[in-house]
Amino acid sequence: MPLSLLSKKTIILIIAVITWIVWLTFLGIEGAFSHLINYWKIALTMLFGSMIAGGTSIGGGAVAFPVFTKVLHISPHDAKIFSLAIQSVGMTAAALTIYLSKIPVEWRVIPWASLGGIFGIFLGLDCLSPLLPPDILKISFTVMLTTFSVTLFILNQNHKRKKKININLG
Repeated sequence: MPLSLLSKKTIILIIAVITWIVWLTFLGIEGAFSHLINYWKIALTMLFGSMIAGGTSIGGGAVAFPVFTKVLHISPHDAKIFSLAIQSVGMTAAALTIYLSKIPVEWRVIPWASLGGIFGIFLGLDCLSPLLPPDILKISFTVMLTTFSVTLFILNQNHKRKKKININLG
């Protein structure tokens, strides 16, 4: 049974409210707003990161990492940990929204993508990251993100390409 647009918006709102309640529970109202004021540059970065994450298949952490390391001068190690943490929250919320909204998903792909992701995270965090100097990490990430951006731009220029799935949001 298809969900109405109002139902989908309600699901998204409920997930957002639950996330905010958890955040406020852990930090307390005063602590949460104190962090927001003290770390407004990070909050602003993540605001734009979430918009880009919502419009592409990359997570907000992928936007945060280069901004944190190049603009805010946060160490690559700390930026990496923060990016993984923020993507965990964002991707979990997105997955719940997709599931509860009954958005069509190619379920045969999920186990293989998950397996590759798990392998890639452990390989990157445990094997590669400790061996690479911070500058190489920054450059590698920039090259990867730029390649993704250019590829996405080129793909979106071809308006005649066949789309596999049409998702009806209304």
